[in-house]
Amino acid sequence: MTAEVVYEPRGIPGDDRNVVYVSGDTVSYGRAADLVEQRFPGVEFAREVWDVEALAENLARDPADTWNKYRAIFGAGKGISWPTEKTLNHERGIELEDLETYLGRMETPAALRS
Repeated sequence: MTAEVVYEPRGIPGDDRNVVYVSGDTVSYGRAADLVEQRFPGVEFAREVWDVEALAENLARDPADTWNKYRAIFGAGKGISWPTEKTLNHERGIELEDLETYLGRMETPAALRS
């Protein structure tokens, strides 16, 4: 979708209103981890659970860190959403693939090969 915005900007709002809405797959961190482990069964991954309190502590320690902000908001289950019908990919008829489909067609990265 980024390439679509950059190379085909028709109808993209301007004048300091540069928010472009897209919609796609929504998965929890746990579900994403499950899918990655299923896709790469021979690879050993470490899971680390950060509870909401730990995320809040990280954010308090370094409030300017973008990743701390992201983790604190989404880790607390306070994601954001908007109607699919109002998204650029819907308006242009662009179908995005979900995480499971992407992982299924992805080649195993060299770093994960034994």
